[in-house]
Amino acid sequence: MGSDRTSPPPLMTIVAIATIAIFALLVTGCSSGDSSPTTAPRPVPTAGTATSAPDSTPGDTNSTAVTAPTTKTTVSDTTKTYEDATYKYAFEYPKDWQFTEDVSVEGSAGGSSAKTVGVFDPQGDRKGDTLQNGVAISIYQLTTTVDESLMPAFKDELTSALPGLEAQLADLVTVEPLRDTSINGVPGFETTYTFTSGDKSLRSRMLFLVNGDFEYQITVQSVDGSWQKELPKLNVVLNSFRTLP
Repeated sequence: MGSDRTSPPPLMTIVAIATIAIFALLVTGCSSGDSSPTTAPRPVPTAGTATSAPDSTPGDTNSTAVTAPTTKTTVSDTTKTYEDATYKYAFEYPKDWQFTEDVSVEGSAGGSSAKTVGVFDPQGDRKGDTLQNGVAISIYQLTTTVDESLMPAFKDELTSALPGLEAQLADLVTVEPLRDTSINGVPGFETTYTFTSGDKSLRSRMLFLVNGDFEYQITVQSVDGSWQKELPKLNVVLNSFRTLP
């Protein structure tokens, strides 16, 4: 006798993470020797943030709409704090590091992020005119809210995506396999690789964190031989990452 039960949708439909991209090599355009701190990041306009400028004269018909900034940077004695109200996250980074919204990659698996920002050590290792030691954060808008019950499915999709990245990288070694992680209460998974880029071995720790319908991919990277030296500054960024209400 037939059954009217409907088969459950595939995990990809439930988790909606087809747009995950996995970064390997993080570099940012920076002329050789440029170690000056960057200015505050450009605001990202979003729907719903436009407000009307106050009227200075009764009956004034020349008022124009302005877009409220959705990102801001504040400065302390040793760090800068970057906040993004649109994608609801913030982090700190060393005051003398380079901020960029122009991050390129070597090796990827998946689709495109909604936004990527990076912070890099201008005094660290270089490959030509690009910086190699730093942290990049990519944001993905998911079509499904991922709660605790969907985390195993999320991990399964990551497990399926990673081989596509691994096949693109030279001399790749898995230092730490995919495992559970959490940063300031934001859950997810992480893995660590070393691989060869040009004449250097790089170490890359990649975290995939989920908060509601946002996924945050954090890639912490440096030349492998500089890892221990760079780690305290890299951890300033990683350990300060948090989501906003």
